[in-house]
Amino acid sequence: MTLEQEVIGLRAENAGLRAENCSLRAELATALKRIAELEQGMRRSPGFVKANRPRGTGAKAPRRKRRPEHNRARRREEPTRIVRHRREQCPDCGCRLHGNSVARRRQVVDLPPPQSVEVTEHQVIKGWCPRCERWHTPKLAWAGRFWGEGALAHAWSA
Repeated sequence: MTLEQEVIGLRAENAGLRAENCSLRAELATALKRIAELEQGMRRSPGFVKANRPRGTGAKAPRRKRRPEHNRARRREEPTRIVRHRREQCPDCGCRLHGNSVARRRQVVDLPPPQSVEVTEHQVIKGWCPRCERWHTPKLAWAGRFWGEGALAHAWSA
């Protein structure tokens, strides 16, 4: 390739770049105009939007503390058994430890298993009288014992 051909190629490339630069400048001007319109529209905020206000530099109100009666753990029960966990010797050097005191406590409440439920079914047996030709059921004398006065008789009639 000769020097003249290279110059012709570079001039053509330069002309193409100038045309692209011109079109990009036109697009940039359009974009800047649109950005200015949008920024101006943003200044008018809708009525439901609160304006940003700088925070006050005044002192904060003091933090409210909990009342003492709410600041405690679960009430401790009277223990039925105490298990003490202690070390007799230093784990590092093996020297006997002195000056024992309680570091922390924890109560474990063991609940006994629930008692078994006794279910009693009362069956009222009616009987047929061949002379009267009627069914007869026994009178229940303990009507108020379980459900209240009269409730048992009502329950049986239902």
